[in-house]
Amino acid sequence: MPDNRTQNQRQQRAVTALAAMLAHGAREGLPALHWSVNMLSDLIGDVHGLTATLAEQRAAYEAWCDYLGAQRWAERTDSNGTTHLHAVFTWADDDRVKGAIRARLFPGLDAESTA
Repeated sequence: MPDNRTQNQRQQRAVTALAAMLAHGAREGLPALHWSVNMLSDLIGDVHGLTATLAEQRAAYEAWCDYLGAQRWAERTDSNGTTHLHAVFTWADDDRVKGAIRARLFPGLDAESTA
């Protein structure tokens, strides 16, 4: 495991990249994601599903994946019917910055959000 100084530098690099990504997202009208930096300094962008339809969530996932050139993994649906989307990326401006875009599409959400 890297020492604290190295880990902090990596996290700062990730946050700097995230600031650039968010600025681009704002200019281009990309939907907001829930972003975090994990202990390995990876950026994780989670699609927010509480106020969006399933189609809107999938569109948000696709838009960010397209912008970041993310490699999409095969979708999977669990026993509850929830579809899991996951893609990984390396930041084009600094290949030391890596991350993932994720979405969980819960069945029945569209019916609930329109009720």
